[in-house]
Amino acid sequence: MVIREIQQQTCDCCKTKGIIPHRRYKEKIFCTSCYYKWFKPDQCSTCGVTKRFYMGEYKHMCVDCMKKQPCTKCGQIGYKLGKISETGCLCKSCANHYRKKEICFECGKLAVLSKCGFADHNKRICAKCYSHYQNKVCPLCKRYRKLIATAHGQICQKCATLGFISCGLCGEVMPAGRGNKCVSCYYKEKVERKVNMILTNLKVISLRDLYLNWIEFYRKAQSNRKCFLKMDRIGKFVQECEVTWGCLPCYEELVSHFGPNRLRTVRLIKDWLIKNHLISIDDQAKAQSSMQKGIDNLLKSFECVPYYIQRYYDCLNTQAIKLRTIKLYLQPVVSIYRDFALSRQAIPKVSHIKSFLSKHPGQYANLSKFLSFLRQEGCSLNIHITKEFLMRSKLQGLMDSIHSCHSYASYLIVLRQAIKILGKQQIAVEDIRSLVKGVPTPLTYDFILKDICKIMISKGLNGASK
Repeated sequence: MVIREIQQQTCDCCKTKGIIPHRRYKEKIFCTSCYYKWFKPDQCSTCGVTKRFYMGEYKHMCVDCMKKQPCTKCGQIGYKLGKISETGCLCKSCANHYRKKEICFECGKLAVLSKCGFADHNKRICAKCYSHYQNKVCPLCKRYRKLIATAHGQICQKCATLGFISCGLCGEVMPAGRGNKCVSCYYKEKVERKVNMILTNLKVISLRDLYLNWIEFYRKAQSNRKCFLKMDRIGKFVQECEVTWGCLPCYEELVSHFGPNRLRTVRLIKDWLIKNHLISIDDQAKAQSSMQKGIDNLLKSFECVPYYIQRYYDCLNTQAIKLRTIKLYLQPVVSIYRDFALSRQAIPKVSHIKSFLSKHPGQYANLSKFLSFLRQEGCSLNIHITKEFLMRSKLQGLMDSIHSCHSYASYLIVLRQAIKILGKQQIAVEDIRSLVKGVPTPLTYDFILKDICKIMISKGLNGASK
């Protein structure tokens, strides 16, 4: 048995610390001496019974008469008293909302705590952790209840006593723990209530009929439960169509307004509309909208778009260039401005561009368009990028990758990439093994540099002896 500790607190009247509370009244604590000092015998103003009442109040009412009044939060009558607050009495359920939240001993979350006599400790825990000691999911009715041991395993009391009964609506056999309705009838009623709520916000008859037709289709194709879980999202989609267009628009307008990513969230009704020939999909419009969304996300990464990026974007739009290509051209420029935290009016320096290309040499082709644009704008940017610089940057990146390898297999993979960069597109596994035979563990930088130099010498590249 768990022995409960009496927590010592401070009297709110005399401020004496370490006392055992004698009376709690309207969120105040009174010690024994203060209780007899402030609570004097008097008659209840309602029933006339003589009891001790707090002298700081004009109207006296006993606890029994207070309980006959409705709960000040939920309005319940005939409840079990939980707390007497400044505004009136609270039932036991509503009183928990006013209790101080603390850290649960088991889950560590902030919640209202209480002690559990079933736990193997004397710490205070939250209601969710408390329920784990008594309740579990019944394997028959799927209700979260207290289970008992039977010949069929751990099941709830209703399923153990009554077994299987007929549904009160459809007559289907179901576990008694479900109550009066089976799962299908339960969710059928919830679907009908939700439909009525959504239809009150839809004024266009065509969209109302469209939504009802989709509900009937999905209920028959899947189940009432799945329909209830998906119908709210579809209802918001139909409502937004009504507010924006007043009818069901074409696919191009849907993609332009919602975007491909958001249309994927309502894929159920989109596929149904396409199947019933209410809309026709346009792959080109879908790809264009996706690319435009990607470009907008790049520009939105700045609080204020830099001057030369905006000018560069406007210049690309005037040319006959696909949106996919425009996105590829903007990506390295946006990365340079973000990586080096350049100001809105700043022009990237040669050091910025070379530093970026040393880490991302594959972006040179996309970046060259921006360099030509800067020269047309009259910016004095003297930069000359050679193939040797790009080749050395790629090799340096691979050498850094090899240096971080911790296994023989990963070393072989990165070394194969280095050989492909140097021009040899196909190489046998035996050649790689002979090249890296005797690789030490862990891999050392000298060994890797030796292998790279060996490859460079065999290809006749400059700088291999450095």
